[in-house]
Amino acid sequence: MIKLLENKLYEYSEELNTSIDKLSILLSFSGGIDSTVLAYLLIELKRSHSFKLNLIHFNHRTHNKSSHIEHFCRMFARKNKIHFYSMELFFKTKHNFESSARNKRYF
Repeated sequence: MIKLLENKLYEYSEELNTSIDKLSILLSFSGGIDSTVLAYLLIELKRSHSFKLNLIHFNHRTHNKSSHIEHFCRMFARKNKIHFYSMELFFKTKHNFESSARNKRYF
């Protein structure tokens, strides 16, 4: 899995006509299993390739564990010495929440 991700980073850096150590990656970090595994893999690759890696967590405040999840994300970043950003997103309506949340994240 890590080799596949490393190859994708090389492809991406070639598309940008730069070296992998010049990349700057901002990972949207939900704290779920998928983004946590991806973050761990990127941290491992960062050690050998020295690219910039930052994490951002979008807190939608939609359930009672939102603060707990944000705290986990913040502590994960601190433990791994990765710069962390957090942003709260509010919605006037919950109609089609997933689509609205995606649109706000991509502002």
